[in-house]
Order: sequence, then C-alpha cells, then structure tokens
Amino acid sequence: MLRLSFFFLIATAPLSALDQGTSTAEEILKNWAAKGMDINASSVGEGTQNLIVFAQEGFTLENGYFPLKTTAQAGKKSILRVYTNRTMGCSQTFNLPDFHLSAMLPSTGVEEFEIPPMEKGSHLKGVCDMGIYTFDIVFN
Repeated sequence: MLRLSFFFLIATAPLSALDQGTSTAEEILKNWAAKGMDINASSVGEGTQNLIVFAQEGFTLENGYFPLKTTAQAGKKSILRVYTNRTMGCSQTFNLPDFHLSAMLPSTGVEEFEIPPMEKGSHLKGVCDMGIYTFDIVFN
C-alpha cells in the first residue's frame, strides 16, 4: 500500500529542495494544477514562511499526508496551507497535537493555519484522528 503524505514547500525553496518524495510532490502539484486547483506558493510577508501541504484520500492507492518529513526555517512565523482535492476519510481530520489544534478539512479547497516561530531543532508533528497518517516538520 502506497502512502501519500503531507507535502511542505517553503515559499522561497524550489520543489527539488523537498526532503522526501520530490517526484511524487511534483506530480501531485502538476496534476492538481491541471485540474484547476490554485496552489499559491507565493511569499506571505516579510519574516513569514509559506508551508504548503497536500492531503489526499479517496479512491486512489496514494492516501494521507505528503511528505512524511520535511524541514522549515526556525525562528520564523509560518502560514501552513493545507490543500485538499476530493479528499475524504481520515486525512480530512487534521491535527497538530502540540498546539491542541484539530480541524476537519474541506473535501476540496484550502485551509490556513498560523504556526508561531519554532525553536531550532524542534519538531511539529501532525496526525489524522485515527493515527494512521502522520507527518513531521523539523525546524532548522
């Protein structure tokens, strides 16, 4: 069984800078853009980084969040944008336990979450309600 995990893209970093699953991330980005999904990877302001996440689950073999692990810059505020495209099931139940944040994502669309500046070496873990799909952001 293949897993599709969260995809994080810092606005100033090219897709090739992703830690895990670059080719799959690029395929998802191209596929979703071709279907009319407006993926906004632009900067969100001075001192703020833009993190893009793809969540997918449905009638495919690739389900969940993409990638399993990525890096972001420490000490900067982040805007986490979670994109869905006909997503259903467990990956719609988005949780950041360290922030006591839980949200039901739309089937298709985007949700934004503000992440405060994180210390160097810290991790931000995310998980679906059932604990099946997880992701990790490491701040360097």
